[in-house]
Amino acid sequence: MNRFSHHWLALIAIAVALTAQAAFAAEAASENAPRPQNDRQVQQRRQEAMERLQERVQIVRDIVYGSEDPGSQSLDLYVPKNADKPLPLVVWIHGGGFVGGNKRPTPAVRLLEEGFAVASIEYRFLNTAPFPAQVHDCKAAIRWLRAHAKEYNLDPDRIGVWGGSAGARLAALLGTTNGNKELEGTVGDYEGVSSDVQAVCDWSGSSDMLSMPRVKRLTQRGQNQEHLLVGGRFRKRENWPSWSARFITRIKRRCRF
Repeated sequence: MNRFSHHWLALIAIAVALTAQAAFAAEAASENAPRPQNDRQVQQRRQEAMERLQERVQIVRDIVYGSEDPGSQSLDLYVPKNADKPLPLVVWIHGGGFVGGNKRPTPAVRLLEEGFAVASIEYRFLNTAPFPAQVHDCKAAIRWLRAHAKEYNLDPDRIGVWGGSAGARLAALLGTTNGNKELEGTVGDYEGVSSDVQAVCDWSGSSDMLSMPRVKRLTQRGQNQEHLLVGGRFRKRENWPSWSARFITRIKRRCRF
């Protein structure tokens, strides 16, 4: 990683820390506020918050970046209005064990206050598309965003990814497979555009699945389905792709800190 990458990574790390701090503060403040009594009140508050956000942020929802499963291959984009220069972009990838989750709501919207644009993406789940379809989708979303950077006032050279749990694993894979043609896939209309990312925030993702107690137990019993995440049976390690369960080794080989 060069000096620019270190600087950009530091910026996103600080912004994420500020996001967490703001979330805790908001939670503490909300203790004294009247709590919603039912789902209708919750929806009303969310709608009011969205209306306030739209006053200063351009929001474009459900942008389709792939045609294999448009309902799953979509993203939301949030761009602060009246920015005087292209904005760095943080892409949120939700968790859910690769079989659930949703791009809304996204905790990354708090980064809008720190001068970032934000995207939140959907991807296909394991029950409809075996791995590495999820990585293909994420890379296609990055390509779409970079291809449309000028249209939405985004900086194509400063795109970071932030994910939680399963989304964190995908974010880490994006960061450690820059330029890996094997994982590019053919999703979307911008195969000639780079899917590289310049920063990664891995929020409680798995970097070595073999070290996870649950995986060890289920593997010993022959009950696990995690082979769907590595492209082969867990007990036949020689068949695993280099980008599979133990991509932590790829980090050690390729990244300089």
